[in-house]
Amino acid sequence: MSGHLLGRFVRSAACAAALTGCVAAPGGVAASAAFSRLDAVPGDYRISAALGDVDGDGVEDLLVSRNGDMELFAGLSAAPRRFAAAALPLGHPLKPTCESAVEPRLVDWDGDGDLDLLSLHGGDPPGLGGAVTVVWRANDGAGQFGAPEVVCGADGAPLALAGEPSAVSRVDWDGDGRADLLVSTPALHVFAGTEYGLATRPYALGVASRSFAVVDWDGDGDLDVVAQERDALVLVRRTRRGLAAPRVLERVAEHDPPLRLSVCDWDGDGRAELLVGGQVRDDAAPLAAEQRHVIETRLATARRVTVAIDALRDELNRSKPPIGDPAAMARRQQRRSDLRAWADGPRAEAARLQARLRAADSPTLRGVLRVVRP
Repeated sequence: MSGHLLGRFVRSAACAAALTGCVAAPGGVAASAAFSRLDAVPGDYRISAALGDVDGDGVEDLLVSRNGDMELFAGLSAAPRRFAAAALPLGHPLKPTCESAVEPRLVDWDGDGDLDLLSLHGGDPPGLGGAVTVVWRANDGAGQFGAPEVVCGADGAPLALAGEPSAVSRVDWDGDGRADLLVSTPALHVFAGTEYGLATRPYALGVASRSFAVVDWDGDGDLDVVAQERDALVLVRRTRRGLAAPRVLERVAEHDPPLRLSVCDWDGDGRAELLVGGQVRDDAAPLAAEQRHVIETRLATARRVTVAIDALRDELNRSKPPIGDPAAMARRQQRRSDLRAWADGPRAEAARLQARLRAADSPTLRGVLRVVRP
């Protein structure tokens, strides 16, 4: 069966009413804008998320990562899905790499009954040759996560992640009762769980993707892999003979890859869905010729004024200071301060007008979240 898009979070409350879930203000009153912070905000395009009861109140919360900066939207109800409008910053931002947007995974890593945070963490500086590690952050049981701790293998050393790590997941892939760790590099590798800890050497699955989710998608009792392949979500079924050939679940051509995948039960029916973070490109609204002319004229004027004031200031700086005349020195300093202040206004105006033209000529990337079900 092809995937069915339940919807995505957008800014308008009217659109939010048609979705399976929306953001609500505390107390269950619908917010005026449904997750507006995820939509049309520059720099928020690398969106990933995870669903889980982080604070232990019995209602699942939404953990959102914006390129490493994470916030928690407390769950208010499960049917329909509603979350608090105000987010809780989680601190300790993780560093993305060129390939990883720091996709969060909620798992009980330390076995104490609450959901901890698992993710990748880029090197320093991120994406420029520093080592990438798998890290986890302990949950205190009330939704507060501690500082990142590096995940190590049975030998006590950080896991060796070859290639370009971009996503991670923790599941019992081999069915032996011990949790394994799957990492995309972008080839998927499995660090098997043993009685002594994670194996230090992984084995390859024969699947490659920047982002993936491990889930029993077809309901046959075996874990499958859902991955991104170019402009589509694909299903790699697990059979008795191994992994089957990829099959397209959903075309996502309107998204700029890569997508960010996590597993959830969004509608509470006991079957798994996918929470998919992505980015779409909004074409800029063109400026009318008359409006563009006005902006360009004002921009040219602001630049001429700035150049003229800067020239006066340069001339003053080149002149000989009247060191022996305190009053003249004070006037000179005041003149310099005045010129600087006079230039601030037209310089700021020029920057604003230039940004307006650039925005009109360039598309905007905005983050969106979708729920995809079997």
